[in-house]
Amino acid sequence: MSLIFRAIFSSIVGATLALSVLGISAVMHPQYASAQSATEESIFPAETSIKNLDQAEVTKKIFYTILGFLGLLSLVTLLLGGVKWMTAGGNDDAYSEAQKLFISGLIGFLLILSTWAIVVYVLKSLSAPNL
Repeated sequence: MSLIFRAIFSSIVGATLALSVLGISAVMHPQYASAQSATEESIFPAETSIKNLDQAEVTKKIFYTILGFLGLLSLVTLLLGGVKWMTAGGNDDAYSEAQKLFISGLIGFLLILSTWAIVVYVLKSLSAPNL
């Protein structure tokens, strides 16, 4: 039984890594079509799509990215706990292990959600712009 769950877990991790690499490669490409304007009144050098962001905006983006990865980890934990629970087959040890895994995934999700709410509240109460 343990071999099956290892195979499921490794395939989930592999798919997550593959989709992450594809997502990053899809986002990080130059804009060749809109590199320069050819009008006579405004000929400027090519610009990148990277904006000049302030520190609060960069911090917010990093924070949301970290919370996204933690949420994904929590979701995988919940799914593995659910799969173990459904395939326990009446075995009390497997059932209790699956229940612990499911509850820990749920607690992790609630902690991530509460962390997000607290940080957003604190940043808004400090009246940071664009948050």
